[in-house]
Amino acid sequence: MTRRLAWLAAGVGIGVAVARRVERSGPASTVEAAAGRIVRHTRRAVDAVIADGRAEMLEREARLRAVLAAPDGAGRGAARGER
Repeated sequence: MTRRLAWLAAGVGIGVAVARRVERSGPASTVEAAAGRIVRHTRRAVDAVIADGRAEMLEREARLRAVLAAPDGAGRGAARGER
């Protein structure tokens, strides 16, 4: 329980410190512009990860379809990535 309270106190302290620093950093438009850049960068990164996942999924599906379409006994190891 004391560990949780210590982490909670540390989180609150960091949050207050960041909030004060943002207040002193300048006009809100500067902060909003920086936040917008961060959001755009994060969105591009997430989109790239999703595209990679889809490509891998389609490749794996094609391999599985090839194994399932093969005659009995042929290519069974390929479904598990064996060669």
